[in-house]
Amino acid sequence: DLDLDDYQLAPAHRQPWRKVIRLTQPRILRGLAHDSFVMLNDAGQTMRVVTRVNPGDCTKQLEWLSKTLEKKYETHAVPWPASDKLQDVGAFRISFSDRLINVRCDRSSTLLDYADIGAIRAWIEKQKKRYRKHESELRQIAKRRMILENRRSLSFADTFALGTAMRLEGGFGIRFKKPFAPRSSQKFPIDTPFIVGLPNLPEDFVDGEIRLMLTPERHPISIRGRFDNVTFDRVARALAAKYGTPFKDSQRHVIHKIARDHIILRQLSEATIELAFIDTEQQDNYKHRLWLQESEGL
Repeated sequence: DLDLDDYQLAPAHRQPWRKVIRLTQPRILRGLAHDSFVMLNDAGQTMRVVTRVNPGDCTKQLEWLSKTLEKKYETHAVPWPASDKLQDVGAFRISFSDRLINVRCDRSSTLLDYADIGAIRAWIEKQKKRYRKHESELRQIAKRRMILENRRSLSFADTFALGTAMRLEGGFGIRFKKPFAPRSSQKFPIDTPFIVGLPNLPEDFVDGEIRLMLTPERHPISIRGRFDNVTFDRVARALAAKYGTPFKDSQRHVIHKIARDHIILRQLSEATIELAFIDTEQQDNYKHRLWLQESEGL
């Protein structure tokens, strides 16, 4: 039941097959052109020999090989299942002890395959163990790479997003629930977005445009930026590293819901993203103020 070719080699492990130029062929096949290979284990010991000979008198070859091998190894040849793909003329198999000989003759060649099943089985098991170890090492490398990438993403997120996975505290250095620029005498627009210049922005965001909307107490309602120098995927990975699995996640639109507040990331065009931090309570208060203005006098 052993598949003689059922093995995978770990990288950098040498191939077991070697081409043989000179080989002592059975008398009936001598003088015919051949392709021959030997399969060696790690100690250089022969496990298998395969030789394919250019066609001669196929029926005569099979008959002679069958009788000679039966006599030599004192056993009987049994039919080897024919291959429709190869259009076999005939095939047989001889097995004894832990050895196997397959002989096949088709319209293009005669094949002899000698195999030490025990040696091949031991070698295959060894290769499977090596390959499992290799796969385990790959998983460990991938895990370490993922951890490192997550740390890098988290470090990047900390440069522009404030808070934890349990609480959103603002973005781009602007904090929710605190007056914006409390020492400034400038009169900022109320309940109306305006462009704001911010110091100490991360390099990826310095060339963008950030719009801020404030309450009458100067508390941020929304902090919304548009940027061309940072990719959607990089920001999405950073937000996921800091805030966990998004509330909504698609290739062009990500929403993180942290407690009641929201971070919204959009791909506006091939080159431009929009990143918004929203204080939901203040946004609801803004909508209520807007409704009061619109319904005044009714």
